[in-house]
Amino acid sequence: MFFALMSLILVPIIVAAVVIVWAVRRNRAIVFDEDRYPGLVALRRSTVAARYVGLAVGAVVFVLVASSGQLGRGLFLAPAAAGAVLVLAVMIGQQLAYGSARTTGVAGVERRLIRNYLPRSLTVAVLLFLAVLVASAAWTTLAASPDDLGLYRAFSVTGTQILTTETGPEVATVGSTRSPFPGAFYTSMLAIGLPILLVLSAVALWLTARRPRNGADPELVPTDDALRRQTAEGIVAAVGLAVSMSLLGVAVGAAISVGGMAEYGMRYTLAAGGLGVAGLASLAIASWCAVLVLVPGGATVKPS
Repeated sequence: MFFALMSLILVPIIVAAVVIVWAVRRNRAIVFDEDRYPGLVALRRSTVAARYVGLAVGAVVFVLVASSGQLGRGLFLAPAAAGAVLVLAVMIGQQLAYGSARTTGVAGVERRLIRNYLPRSLTVAVLLFLAVLVASAAWTTLAASPDDLGLYRAFSVTGTQILTTETGPEVATVGSTRSPFPGAFYTSMLAIGLPILLVLSAVALWLTARRPRNGADPELVPTDDALRRQTAEGIVAAVGLAVSMSLLGVAVGAAISVGGMAEYGMRYTLAAGGLGVAGLASLAIASWCAVLVLVPGGATVKPS
């Protein structure tokens, strides 16, 4: 018990320290001729400002959605809802200002693809954890049983136990039920929120890659590409934050119920341990994505 309590105290402190150090180290910027490209300055300011506005509004939406719904159901919709708000804010900020960063009637022949601006390691990590989330949620949905209210938010296990009676030992069937458990009552919220977030993010990434520019200007292109990568990174990080927080809720909720069934076999202890590892890993990814969202990093524009 002592080690469990220490972990609850130390893990958030360690995570917070890592986030702060990482954020400080990421606080770097590129330099370019602002007098020559004032449109790019306006575009950068608009997208970064929209990101922070989206963060603030997303936090409010998270609290409102998480506190709504029956029996904590809103907690499973809140991460996707907040992520969608953040992505929408970044997309709107970019669309409002991109016109000032281009020269009307001047263009170069070029083919810009979404994958050219995606942060590879982050994208792979987000897709991997999305797959883990889908698999975990699918298992908890199938494994759940109805509780006293008829809602699929319980985890039930049956087994056998040898009882001593007057006539001798007898094998009796015993069972146990634990709730809450992330069954269909909760995972249905993921099935609503995550597809909306993914579609919105795909649209935002497409707009980021395809927005017009003067591709014939060899000095403008590298800076403009850096701004696109910055925006794409923020979008992917927003998705990663929503996915990891959703996985954290599913993994922790399932681990508590499954771990309580250790008396029915070692497999429940092992399953709870695996879910706990998934929860810790999702916390690490959430910290990573939070830093990327809060600190735009090397594509931030400063005066030259």
